[in-house]
Amino acid sequence: MGSFYSNVVVFGAAEAAVIGACRAPAFVAGADEIVTVFEKGDDDGSDPINGRLSAALGCVTLHVSVHDSELFSYSVYVRGDLVASGVIPDPAQYFGEEFGFHPKIEPADPARLVAALGRGDVDDVAAAFEHDFVFAEERHGAMLVALGLPTTSSGLGYHYLRKGDVEYQGPPLRHVDD
Repeated sequence: MGSFYSNVVVFGAAEAAVIGACRAPAFVAGADEIVTVFEKGDDDGSDPINGRLSAALGCVTLHVSVHDSELFSYSVYVRGDLVASGVIPDPAQYFGEEFGFHPKIEPADPARLVAALGRGDVDDVAAAFEHDFVFAEERHGAMLVALGLPTTSSGLGYHYLRKGDVEYQGPPLRHVDD
């Protein structure tokens, strides 16, 4: 069984504002108005936070999710509006058509992602998307590097941080309680 996790990088909002906008329980870590949120509801898939945080804070958010270390997905919201998203590999190919995935799922688009975030190198993001990684967590880390972002969120979600079975190395984590 592979890794399952989600997290959100928030751009242009102070850590205190992000803490006020996220739902407990969560872990929040920030530096230089780039704040990463690991919310329990998001990690469970029960309460996606990306669009909600983007709208509440009037900022840009990048949500990344990994399913069983194989499926990698991302979405970018700007002031509450979805502007870019993608999944690697195509879920219809991964799960099969019988699971009801619509054949028009947007493929990962490096140029659209870079434009939506206003940062990164399109060729480097394309290389991260096209490389034949063994684990989706590796693709997540390579994408973060290509976007000029810290790699501390790669491989991490709320449950991994709560259990303490991973070594977190990044800005101090703040735990937001119920």
